[in-house]
Amino acid sequence: MRRPWTTTLAAVRQIIPDFRRDELHLNVGHASGHYFDNQATRVDARHGEILRAIADHRAQTGGRLHPVKFLEDRYQALVANYYDTGKSPLPCTALSSSCFIDAYWNLFACSIWSEQVGNLRANGFDLSDLWHGSRRRELRDAVVEQRCAHCWTPCEAYPTIPGNLARAAMA
Repeated sequence: MRRPWTTTLAAVRQIIPDFRRDELHLNVGHASGHYFDNQATRVDARHGEILRAIADHRAQTGGRLHPVKFLEDRYQALVANYYDTGKSPLPCTALSSSCFIDAYWNLFACSIWSEQVGNLRANGFDLSDLWHGSRRRELRDAVVEQRCAHCWTPCEAYPTIPGNLARAAMA
């Protein structure tokens, strides 16, 4: 049986013949109103198949001592935990070490949670003012208290992993 990811690799290699499997990044789907405009889409219906694909990919790409490979490996190792709980497997660092700014200059905690901190254009492009403001602190508290959209996207996971390095390394 041909697996879907081998079809993907074959298609990429038609355009980029020397493309290596370890150059392929696997992450899990999410819904977001302000980023993907897919809030009504069910993105997690095939957990078992997704987890098998990730396990196969991890087995075939092996472990390299490289910062990006480490982040990707830890991200993928924690996907099952995310599927089991529906929450970030590590305390999220959104609005502490990262944020998301959309094409309209809206500042969000992340690409998934649609709660807006503010708008940079309307605020004279003063990120520091928004970052140190009460709305950012209110939303950061909500992230800490897990009252957010609960995701495990690489955009949020990659800064979260170093922020929880001991726990991430043990996963």
